[in-house]
Amino acid sequence: MALILTDTRLEQPTLGDVLFKGDIVIFSVPDVLSPFIHYTRSLIEHTFQLADPENAHKHMDVATYLARADLTKRRFDKDVKAKTLFFDALAHCGIDVNADYYDRLVLRIVPCEAEYDNGRQASVKHHRDTWGSNIDCQVNWWLPIYPLSTARSIAIYPNYWQNKVNNTTSSWSFSRYLKEKNATPLKEKMGYPSAPQALEPIDEDTSYTPEIQPGDILSFSSAHLHGSKTNQTDKFRFSVEVRTVTVQDIIECKGAPNVDNSGHTPMYQWFKRIKDDEELVLQPK
Repeated sequence: MALILTDTRLEQPTLGDVLFKGDIVIFSVPDVLSPFIHYTRSLIEHTFQLADPENAHKHMDVATYLARADLTKRRFDKDVKAKTLFFDALAHCGIDVNADYYDRLVLRIVPCEAEYDNGRQASVKHHRDTWGSNIDCQVNWWLPIYPLSTARSIAIYPNYWQNKVNNTTSSWSFSRYLKEKNATPLKEKMGYPSAPQALEPIDEDTSYTPEIQPGDILSFSSAHLHGSKTNQTDKFRFSVEVRTVTVQDIIECKGAPNVDNSGHTPMYQWFKRIKDDEELVLQPK
């Protein structure tokens, strides 16, 4: 397993071959990412009504923050220009925007104050993104919007790549998650997780916490165990993430090893073609 730093495109199938053996890739593409970064910062700052949204906790109470964070995330989720600018950049990394599929382009906000880490903006616990989707060739893309330190980065746990983790994949239900989400008030933390969770302690000393900066994109197999790093700074973290799949990988049964996922039904319906948002329709084998 290796960490690969590059400023050049990794064509398919090379990209998949690298990621599905557990390697982690950081693409340094500041020129092509700059339009997306600037546009997203503008959207965040306008909606938060702050020039320094990383310090939102110094300017507003919890209720105001939760309302503005939710509005910011919803605006970003529906913003066509943000999606276009983002995938223009990902095309320079190896994604085929005409053929590949994505689930959702997500703006994630990780607070540095415990009382703000609530509602639908709560940080994410240890999980593999293949838990729930049940698609072994799924790929994660992650990048910060503002300068980052390891004390508020994403955490990946490479030592668990081939090691089983007790988890809730045998009982977790996507339909129940949706029901709980719709029934939970904005300011409250949901009692049901958005994805299957680990059921055992994870060795934090084994985590890899990249100190990447705006202009860098982190790419790794969705089978890697990961989660939100506990924010130990005095600033909120704003990051963007998405998961992609390549149909040819599905057809050829390529992907990362499944060491502990008890789920069986691929959630292809979560994914849409990048160029036109047409739903991915495949019959599970």
